[in-house]
Amino acid sequence: MNTWQAQYDFWSSFGLPAYNEFTSIDEEIVNEQDKFPYLTYEAFSGVYDQVRAVNVSLWYRSATWEDISLKADQIGTAIGEGVTLPVDGGMMWIHKSNTTPFAQPVDTGYADKQIKRINLLVEIEFLKS
Repeated sequence: MNTWQAQYDFWSSFGLPAYNEFTSIDEEIVNEQDKFPYLTYEAFSGVYDQVRAVNVSLWYRSATWEDISLKADQIGTAIGEGVTLPVDGGMMWIHKSNTTPFAQPVDTGYADKQIKRINLLVEIEFLKS
């Protein structure tokens, strides 16, 4: 599996639609109410034996932070001390950053205060076999 597909498959495994952060979600989803919840992630390829910080955002529309916080905790638990997945030519290692918070609420840029966003910061390294 190539590195692009491995990233997509991993982030899609948490029960939410997952999109590369540069996907125009408004073009993909016509009905605004069907948009939430979803996840966006930074995707990259071609960097072996270097650690890269990657932002992942959870997007929910809710009156409370409960569901989005539970999802952030679920993803944090799944990553644990790190997850290693096979990719063409090696492995992809995903782990929490040791220097910054794993999860924190951030501004959404929307006027609608029911739209919630939690940013997850992980580090990914592609290791050659």
